[in-house]
Amino acid sequence: MGTGSRRGLLVGLTAASVGVIYGYDLSIIAGAQLFVTEDFGLSTRQQELLTTMVVIGQIIGALGAGVLANVIGRKRSVVLILFAYAAFALLAAFSVSLTMLLGARLLVGLTIGVTVVVVPVYVAESAPTAVRGSLLTAYQLAIVSGLIVGYVTGYLLAGTHSWRWMLGLACVPALLLAPLVIRMPDTARWYVLKGRVDDAGGRCCGWSPTRGWTTSWPISAGRSAKVAAGSPRCCRKWFAGPIFGRLSSSSFSAS
Repeated sequence: MGTGSRRGLLVGLTAASVGVIYGYDLSIIAGAQLFVTEDFGLSTRQQELLTTMVVIGQIIGALGAGVLANVIGRKRSVVLILFAYAAFALLAAFSVSLTMLLGARLLVGLTIGVTVVVVPVYVAESAPTAVRGSLLTAYQLAIVSGLIVGYVTGYLLAGTHSWRWMLGLACVPALLLAPLVIRMPDTARWYVLKGRVDDAGGRCCGWSPTRGWTTSWPISAGRSAKVAAGSPRCCRKWFAGPIFGRLSSSSFSAS
């Protein structure tokens, strides 16, 4: 594997690590809800609502993620996801009422919905072709790892009844990953789709303390035209629609 491919691999692995936060947020509520119920005196219906708010947020986030990624870019979307995870985790941790906690969990679900669409796209478009499938698998593995970490964290903190710590700890990996992702470039495909062929420059990237992230693989005019063209016209009207595109991306990443 050449230097450019190794650099692209680093970009893909860093983005795939977002899956750890996603998995953690999905599983940690299982342990936290026991103590939330005790502190807020929740009824069975309120417990169900607390869990359901995340699902509602996921649906809304998944439907809007495609538009977000196309408008502001894949990288900026991932950065926004990381800061949202951190902010909403802290909001949940400092909740003083059930209403505030429900709102925080809805926003966490919204962030998860955006994650399942945007992150696989960013990983796939950043990764070298030879390892693209492996990196998408690594993203799924990161989600499973996050699920396990969430359950283990809930178990370890169960004796202290610290549900606020359980929910708030999700901000730690988000804040650690954010500086790395901020310095990454966006994907070449997004630059080309926006007509910024000069900025596309390359899809295999490198980083140095003095220059930050750089790209070095030239994109020919013919290649940029193919990327911008997308699907054949006969199929585009069926498969390039905003709803189908977002739903299919969400289904793929969740499979």
